[in-house]
Amino acid sequence: MNYYSLIKNNILPYFDKSNIHISIVDKQNYSTENVKDANIKGLMADDKTGHINSIMKPIFDFLSLENLDIEYSYYYVGKYKNNQKINDNTIIKLKNIYKDENEKLFEFIGKRIESWQ
Repeated sequence: MNYYSLIKNNILPYFDKSNIHISIVDKQNYSTENVKDANIKGLMADDKTGHINSIMKPIFDFLSLENLDIEYSYYYVGKYKNNQKINDNTIIKLKNIYKDENEKLFEFIGKRIESWQ
């Protein structure tokens, strides 16, 4: 995804950078407990690490809103096979495709996303 180009072309013409908050969700680590069958197809797990709160706090702060303590459960729909590995060459090719775009995004947000490099 070309996030920087989307921001540059669709948001910056209307909003100053100081009025934009970007949350990087995939860099957060979380763990789950109490994994059980859910009423929906898949599994449900309680988040005991407060992952959602660590994501939402900077957003509430940016918006000058009171922080909320959110209790949240993760729902995993479908079946996942951990034994399927993406080919290393495919990962290298994808990182090369998005390298320039990601560098622009890193510069814009003022930090690097290690897993994207």
